[in-house]
Amino acid sequence: MPDNPLPLDVLENQPEILTCLLPEEAALGSDEKERLRRCLIRLPRRERDLIALKYGAEMTNRAIAKQTGLSETNVGTILNRVVTTLRRQMEEEK
Repeated sequence: MPDNPLPLDVLENQPEILTCLLPEEAALGSDEKERLRRCLIRLPRRERDLIALKYGAEMTNRAIAKQTGLSETNVGTILNRVVTTLRRQMEEEK
């Protein structure tokens, strides 16, 4: 894993996107971000780092594999499992 992982807040929506939403929609988005943050902090560090690289830094699985020393297939498998876990946890927290 990289020595300086990206912070979890890289996954937050860009503020300019929220300005076009109704207040109710913005509040719902804020609630979802908070639920996602709670789910992310429960993940093991390696999984959080991979999520940050994929969705925060927008790296390809190949680039993540090269940076982390994992195989590209392993990166894809781990990310798939983590995203599935996050979706399930987010549903449970509703």
